[in-house]
Amino acid sequence: CPQLTEVNMSFCTKVTDEFVQELAKRCGSLHRLRLDGCAAVTDVEIVNAINTRRRQRTGSRATPPLRA
Repeated sequence: CPQLTEVNMSFCTKVTDEFVQELAKRCGSLHRLRLDGCAAVTDVEIVNAINTRRRQRTGSRATPPLRA
């Protein structure tokens, strides 16, 4: 999914933290991810996914992490 830029997974009850992390790692062009109503996804994982994408964009781990 290298060209995927937006994903709407709102109210998908099967979406988990692990799914969000894999999506963040594998979809390098992802800019928008909708997770409204995804009760199995934690705030901590959303922050982790954001930090993963930030590191991928900058090519560095030096980007200050966002904290939950």
